[in-house]
Amino acid sequence: VWLTKKLGVFTMTLKLMTWNIFMGGGSPRGLLSHIWGYVHLTIRSRKDRKTIPKIARFIASEAPHIVGLQEVDEGSKRNGYYNHVEELQKPNGVSNACFKAGRAAWGRYNDGVALLSSLPIKESTGSLLPYIYEKRGLIQAKISYQNKNIAVFVTHLAAHPHNIRLRKKQMSAVIKRIKKVD
Repeated sequence: VWLTKKLGVFTMTLKLMTWNIFMGGGSPRGLLSHIWGYVHLTIRSRKDRKTIPKIARFIASEAPHIVGLQEVDEGSKRNGYYNHVEELQKPNGVSNACFKAGRAAWGRYNDGVALLSSLPIKESTGSLLPYIYEKRGLIQAKISYQNKNIAVFVTHLAAHPHNIRLRKKQMSAVIKRIKKVD
């Protein structure tokens, strides 16, 4: 996604990317693939150690200014304490990153949303959105680009068709945060 905004004679162009990395396991091909992938990642293997470098190389090849990531694990027992945020930063030369756990329990897992930026992150805050079972995080960041401050939000809304009302509540919370941006 390219975002261009004209402000008088000033033109700002940003390259943005968002990606649900499925706990570092790549993209499932369907429901059964999703279930098997979850079991495989959670119980049986460290598959993410193979896919995270591939994801990092792809991000580097696209050279986005800002990347929003969903289902990122920041070093938990489930994946052998492998920190996706750190591993995705290295090949991309990104020194600016932040993470917000959506759910964390008993040291077993610690996944949520992350923001990577080749631009300076001046401020960032994390918060939880309304939830029933799975907690969902929201990152709000102020990023500096060409002497302008840009508000960036990264989240992962509730999944599955039966969560329509919950997603509406979550989006209302996100919109309230956006409206507060100065």
